[in-house]
Amino acid sequence: VEVSISGGSIRTSTGPAGRVTVTLEERVYANTAREVDEILADYDVVVAQDGGTVTVKALQKEGVRSRSWRSPSFSTTIEVPADVRLNLGTSGGRIEVGGERSASMDAHTSGGSVTVDGGTGALALRTSGGSIEVGRALSSLVAETSGGSVRVGYVGPAADNINLQTSGGSIHAD
Repeated sequence: VEVSISGGSIRTSTGPAGRVTVTLEERVYANTAREVDEILADYDVVVAQDGGTVTVKALQKEGVRSRSWRSPSFSTTIEVPADVRLNLGTSGGRIEVGGERSASMDAHTSGGSVTVDGGTGALALRTSGGSIEVGRALSSLVAETSGGSVRVGYVGPAADNINLQTSGGSIHAD
């Protein structure tokens, strides 16, 4: 599952094998339906499956000037099996990954926190503007933040390559 959205949060939960369920919510501030259409015309919005890859994309088109406060925000909720790889990115929101993951995961945000239950899959977590919290690191973990703390509830005995970094907060691992 590949997610790349602008201005909103990403939430995932563990679901049954063989099925991915995606909900994409858009929030647009405008006075008329015509203004909504004009604003959304500046964005590429895609929810698609190509073979074994599910893509969720809601990004401003290249070369389009930002409308600042009138820019829409996109948030997504995804139910995905634990053994499916996740690549999650948002420019302005938090990322929450619920359930134990057995596949690897890459999550990055420039404007929010990252919260992950954990699991046996390799985790690569990055944020420029928030904290990172991991419930259980049972494999490799890279957690980097410029603007918050890093907290890991449990590091398993088989975990390797544990790299925790912050420029603006504390680091705590049990």
